[in-house]
Amino acid sequence: MKISKIRILSVILITLMCSAISYFYLVSHNAFGKIYQEETRNTIIEIKKTFLKDTINNLFVEIDVERELEYERYKYFTKQRGISLDFASEDDDEFIKFFTNRFDTDIKNLGKDNYWTILFWDNITNEVIYNPQSEYKNGDDLDFVIERLKSELLSYEEVKHGRVSGIFGVKTKFVDDKIKLITAEKIRRQRFDDDSYIWVSQILNYNGGDNYAIRIVHPNLPETEGSFLSTSTMETRGNKPYLEELDGINKNGELFFSYYFKKLNSDEIAEKLSYSRLYKDFDWVISTGVYIDEVDAYVENTNIKSKSLAREIVLQLMLVILIVMSAGIALVVHTEGIYSKKMNKRLKNEADYDALTNAYSRRRGVEELANAYSSFVKGSQNPTLMMFDLDRFKLINDNFGHDIGDVVLRRTVEAINEIIKDTDIIIRWGGDEFIGVFYGLKKEEAIEIAQRILDKINSIEIPVKTSEIDDIVKIEMSIGVTYFSKSDRQASDAVKRADDAMYESKETGRNKVSFFDVEDLNE
Repeated sequence: MKISKIRILSVILITLMCSAISYFYLVSHNAFGKIYQEETRNTIIEIKKTFLKDTINNLFVEIDVERELEYERYKYFTKQRGISLDFASEDDDEFIKFFTNRFDTDIKNLGKDNYWTILFWDNITNEVIYNPQSEYKNGDDLDFVIERLKSELLSYEEVKHGRVSGIFGVKTKFVDDKIKLITAEKIRRQRFDDDSYIWVSQILNYNGGDNYAIRIVHPNLPETEGSFLSTSTMETRGNKPYLEELDGINKNGELFFSYYFKKLNSDEIAEKLSYSRLYKDFDWVISTGVYIDEVDAYVENTNIKSKSLAREIVLQLMLVILIVMSAGIALVVHTEGIYSKKMNKRLKNEADYDALTNAYSRRRGVEELANAYSSFVKGSQNPTLMMFDLDRFKLINDNFGHDIGDVVLRRTVEAINEIIKDTDIIIRWGGDEFIGVFYGLKKEEAIEIAQRILDKINSIEIPVKTSEIDDIVKIEMSIGVTYFSKSDRQASDAVKRADDAMYESKETGRNKVSFFDVEDLNE
């Protein structure tokens, strides 16, 4: 009887202990689970913010490059036309006839795409002889019109031929309007994961109010393109997103903000995290965003898996509690720790490495540069910093597609890794821009290594099949080399020098190595 009571008491005690352990375990798991969920969500949000900002920043770079190329093209047209007029007849009447016929032909052939602005007049009478764009109107002050044209023209040539004078060229507005159309069409064609897209509005009045802006591009609501916007507009939760956006643009030129908006190809309204930045030259606010519920769904799915695993662990613990209660508890805690570490490691790995090239991400790169600078300040060796930037990379993407562009980026990193040591690191700093941190190199060795890298890059040949011919893509790169200096206050000071050296390579012919010597800074 006594043994039976002990057995019953043992069973009751074990049951109570199992229940208590299970209860406290589940409670603690839920508590840690909430913390884990919050941290996971915050980490994903930060990754999303980085993606949104990089997407817009890369587009800004593309617009700047496109504008510069178009500017140079039209400057060249203007210069060549000026040269061709040097061979015209010396007779004034013949010259006027030659000149007007030449431009009349261009205007007729180009039609609405005519880029010429021309004004010719008689020096003696100030009578306007040729004015196809009606830049001069009766009663205007000719000198004022001429000065206005000079300020509006991207490039121009002045002509003086006997009694005849004139000015012709291409207006900056014409080229910028062309770039706007090209950029808008490019944005409409872009596709991103998670139903993301880019939209553009042009600010007409920085003080806000009704009709303060006009919608230029909106892939989710294409029927609204061309409509005016108001800072008084409210979304479903009563927020005024256009007012919040304009305030942020006026204050900092950029901002992150959230509001509720219709999903792409759906009537569902959801919270959207957006990033907007002002392209001042066009008065364009260029934006992109992601829906928060997609992040929450990912976190919730992770939480469900975590809870399912926790229930299995508790069940196993209750089955073996009679033998190894203490070991079972330790196993549960240990298992949960491993699970959490794996999840954190996976998230950290995604943030530390560039998925395309397997180089360090910019976030991780900033940490590595800071560590290298800290070691330098403490007296360790001074590493070599190199800035790499692919020459005319946009042309490769435009001519052969982004798939070939991705191959070029991967092959570039692979080629660099074949030259450098295992202790050296490569960071993807931007779209086609990389930073290298190399240890144990003197100046002469650093320049030699940089040249070896450049030679290796130049030797790469990527075969491309187009619909018409087979082609070969060759890679060129501008490199800037420098070291930390005693005058540096942070790692970014040296990065700026490497960037300056790289741009010196760009400006002096591209596909070369330039060195920024820090000896002058240390004297």
